[in-house]
Amino acid sequence: MFKFLKENVSIQKEKVKMVAFLMLSIFSMGIDVLITYLNGNFIDLIVIKDDVSQLLKYSGILICGYVMSIILNYGYQVLSSILREELSFNLSSKLIKHLHHVPLLEVKKYEASYLTQRVYSDSSDIINFVLDNVVMVLVNVVIGASLLIYVATTNIKIFIVFICFFPIYVLIYLYSGNKLARKTKKVRESQNVFYQRMYEQINLVENIKTEANFSEHSDYLKETYNGYIKHFSKYIKMNTGVKSMENLLSYAFYAILLILGVQEIVSGNLTIGGFTIINAYFNKMISIITYYLEVGKGLKQIDVSLERMRELFDIEVEHNGDMILDQISEIKVKDLSYSYPDSSEKIFKNANYTFEKGNIYIIRGTNGKGKSTLSKIIMGIINVPQNVYYNGYPVDQLNMYDLRKNLISVLRQKIQFPYETIGKLLGQGNIKKADNEENKKKIDALFFGEQFNLREHWNSYPDGLSGGELQKAYLYKVLHKGGDVLLLDEPTSALDEQSTHVFFELLQEMKRNKIIIVITHNPEFEKIADRVLYL
Repeated sequence: MFKFLKENVSIQKEKVKMVAFLMLSIFSMGIDVLITYLNGNFIDLIVIKDDVSQLLKYSGILICGYVMSIILNYGYQVLSSILREELSFNLSSKLIKHLHHVPLLEVKKYEASYLTQRVYSDSSDIINFVLDNVVMVLVNVVIGASLLIYVATTNIKIFIVFICFFPIYVLIYLYSGNKLARKTKKVRESQNVFYQRMYEQINLVENIKTEANFSEHSDYLKETYNGYIKHFSKYIKMNTGVKSMENLLSYAFYAILLILGVQEIVSGNLTIGGFTIINAYFNKMISIITYYLEVGKGLKQIDVSLERMRELFDIEVEHNGDMILDQISEIKVKDLSYSYPDSSEKIFKNANYTFEKGNIYIIRGTNGKGKSTLSKIIMGIINVPQNVYYNGYPVDQLNMYDLRKNLISVLRQKIQFPYETIGKLLGQGNIKKADNEENKKKIDALFFGEQFNLREHWNSYPDGLSGGELQKAYLYKVLHKGGDVLLLDEPTSALDEQSTHVFFELLQEMKRNKIIIVITHNPEFEKIADRVLYL
């Protein structure tokens, strides 16, 4: 686990907080033990009643101790909460960044809401486990040893009772540890699937309303919930049963201690204050023993989170070449044969296409014929390195990240904006200028006219715009990006007839120094096409 954290969690920025957290943890536990000891001595002083000044002195010390305990606990709780969130974000963001660089089809194997819940919960569980135990494991050894030494030197009979109960706790752990770990894994997986189904029910509200199949979706959600609650019930019954056994053992231990303690006080072998200290230290020892049992069980359970995190981190990142092009004049697709990994049916079979600067290419075909797949292959998002060439270089030699960022502008059919204002998403004053002044006028006519004025939505968020308005906003961004390749999927679906005519003129003007590839069902595009590809 520590090797995993060392590789995937950076604490450089949190070093000071980590040191402060460790110190606060140690001091908080230490002062708690000290206050317990002082309380016992204070009780003996009250019983004796012969030294008022000593009583007042102890009262002052105890008050200072309680105040210090409150301050330390406050600092620990605040710092601990902040540190947990920061380190959890550190780990989960590292994994998300890794997923950004793995092959697209590998990420597509997971549903987004399920993966989100999984990454967040596993990251939090791992970080919480480490912070809860990184100090406690060692400090509890020191404190436990100190408590046992005190009890042994105070009363050997009670010390023997302490020792006799330890093996029983160990047996409880050995019985329950592995079984709880297996049940935890099943609960986690079924819970994530249940959350995924809940997300789908909210995300598909429009479809559900349209088809009015409310009962079917309710049954679907209920069925998934039943699977989750089945595993949860088994886990909670066993976990609660184990805790009940531990509590029963604790009460039995306390009853024996109470009887033995009274006998020792009556016989003069133990003071009331000493018994009070031992009683409090007994509870602490039970907490320490229970803590180590929980750590043991927790280690088994946290292995589930570690295994799931490693599964995602172990997905190999996609290849990205080193060669950077300063311009794109030609794209060739040679002898392309391709089928999706989970299908034996070939979408393309020995297909050949050439795209050259100065031309508009229209790709047409019925749904399922591979239009969107071809665009992903051209961009290198679906990697077929021996079949796609830019300026004669195979894509596996090229830095496709750099190409897509600087030289390729893409309008996808499904528009997805992060949740930020439209003005900020479009770059505001940082948007690149169009190729020339004439093109800028045509763009302004499209996006800043009377029927649609993008400036009116500048401070709006994506969910405040309709699908058509979002597409126009994204098209505006694409046209201003610059670069040598325009790859547009159904770009006129949100444009009226007049706007479409202006857009056609704009594309004809822009094609002089670009490769323009348009995926569309609109036959009007054939009027401006230099070549039409039918799939």
